[in-house]
Amino acid sequence: MGKKSHSTIGVERPNRGHPYSLTVLNRSRDSAISGRDPFLDLLRMWAMLRVLTVHLLGLAPATLLWWPAPTFIIPGMPLMFLVAGALAFKSLDPRGPSRTSSGVFVRNRLLRLLIPFWAYLAIALTLTASLDLLHDDPAFTISPTRVALTLFPIVNPITSPVGFLGMVHLWFMVTMLWMLLFAPALVRLYRWAPKAIVVGAGVVLITVYAAVLSPKITVFPEVASFGLFLFFFVLGFVYTDRTSPRTPTGALGAAPSKLHELLATRPAVVAALTSFLGAALVWQVESPVAVHDSILVHALLGFGGFCLLLAGKPYLIRVALAFPVLLALNRRALTFYLWGWPTTALAQLAVSTAGLTGVMAVVLYFALALGGLVVAVKIFGPLEDLPVSRTGNERAVPANPSASLTLAQD
Repeated sequence: MGKKSHSTIGVERPNRGHPYSLTVLNRSRDSAISGRDPFLDLLRMWAMLRVLTVHLLGLAPATLLWWPAPTFIIPGMPLMFLVAGALAFKSLDPRGPSRTSSGVFVRNRLLRLLIPFWAYLAIALTLTASLDLLHDDPAFTISPTRVALTLFPIVNPITSPVGFLGMVHLWFMVTMLWMLLFAPALVRLYRWAPKAIVVGAGVVLITVYAAVLSPKITVFPEVASFGLFLFFFVLGFVYTDRTSPRTPTGALGAAPSKLHELLATRPAVVAALTSFLGAALVWQVESPVAVHDSILVHALLGFGGFCLLLAGKPYLIRVALAFPVLLALNRRALTFYLWGWPTTALAQLAVSTAGLTGVMAVVLYFALALGGLVVAVKIFGPLEDLPVSRTGNERAVPANPSASLTLAQD
């Protein structure tokens, strides 16, 4: 084997003991990334922790960290859908090395999404039905039609007016389900006309934004969410896409992505600052209380945050490689999301019912919320493993003596 440059990564002998299947030729600088992309894991972890933090701060018995200012710091949901789009493209790309058929992709993704969702729904419906039996108030009355629609979340789940408090965060499941159903068609369209699909997703976002602002148009929340996050889902395609006119056939694994050709470090920082400036200007006009109160502010801050993280990708990858626990957290991302809101809401209810205030109320609130979430993840987290076979670490890719990647590549 020839001598390797210190800036390249060989993958001849994957280290199967590491979650990213690494072979380190120069441990001070280089790491091989085979099956997983640690940068995507970091994005998803940031999104997960940010959602949890925002929920905790929003329901806290005292105003913390100048609430709602934290909602404007690199929104997590755009990153979550970008990661989903990147992984969907990796599976469905007809030019990719390991293409999955549309039917298999949709079936597998639905199982991974719906099994944890149905477990949550079973608990939520049991509690809602119990409250309905105990109260004659119409606020507790269950709507059978909406419950039936809730079983396969194509519309935002609602059981009863009171029960909606336990369902309000499930809009994410609805939007993600629609994205996954459309993913095979979107990938084919992207391969046919990539620029048109990206621009089209941007046009959809602006159109939905304009419709939401119009007093004459009623925009269903499902449509608003789909219009906002479609752009980031498609942006995930661009992140994963490594084909370009300069890429020789068969060299997909060694080529930089189109996104990195467009956004090197300096352009990514410029794009981030421009997006933040645009968000500030829109904020001056709309004055949203929180980031989710404005589709355009949400989109601009989400895109700018991603560009900023992309500019620091080489350094963030080193963080991912230094903390393999990120993989374990990502395997429970859906469970964290499903149960993070109800455990937080129940903690807030317990503290307010006890009549506590001040520091004691805040400490007990965080202890109950986080403790409840840990218990929920311990109990329901294994459900995420049912649709797929997972045994400890991710499977390493076969040896490929000719493959080498630079740290800055995807």
